[in-house]
Amino acid sequence: MPQKQLRAQAQLVFNAVALRGPNYRGVLLSPARFRVRHYGKGSGPRFVRVTTATRKIGRDSYVTVGEGIAPRAGELWRIYGSRGKNGVVQTSFCSGSARLAH
Repeated sequence: MPQKQLRAQAQLVFNAVALRGPNYRGVLLSPARFRVRHYGKGSGPRFVRVTTATRKIGRDSYVTVGEGIAPRAGELWRIYGSRGKNGVVQTSFCSGSARLAH
């Protein structure tokens, strides 16, 4: 989908750095914390929680879903998403979210 359409569909668009946190094999668990550098659409706090594709489902069990993003600490991402009822930003690769070069 063209970037213009992705932006139109998203409630929020921002660039943010993934922060250290619980992870599985380096991929941050959902929801992961990000430090926002810039809001391109919408507004919000400097620190946000964002859904990822990897979740902990038991003491030593993890699941990775097809939709979602797979951020690692320190990476810069452009997030296209919407704020859920719990304040967590819902996103996926399909919504346009992607890792950016620093």
